[in-house]
Amino acid sequence: YVDAIEISYILWIMRGINSGIRVIPMNMLAAIGKEKFVSISVIVSCVVQTSLDYILIKKMGVFGVAYGAIAVYLLTGILYWVLLLLYTRNGKIQFAKVV
Repeated sequence: YVDAIEISYILWIMRGINSGIRVIPMNMLAAIGKEKFVSISVIVSCVVQTSLDYILIKKMGVFGVAYGAIAVYLLTGILYWVLLLLYTRNGKIQFAKVV
């Protein structure tokens, strides 16, 4: 299992970036009524990540999956934070109605 340590570290970094940078603003955007934007961006990021995985697996092997996911998670996480800050700073918060 010694050969799995290196990929394990990269996958933990990937999961940390996803949960630490991306998930919080993504859920907050959905909570303030921007669930359509979040849904569309998740679909787009899935297509981009699948394409990156295809390219990077050919070049880097299984490590390409982690690097592709890290790139997508970082970019979408930054986008979500920027949009969340814009919506909350401009007073445009409209919480979704809870049924």
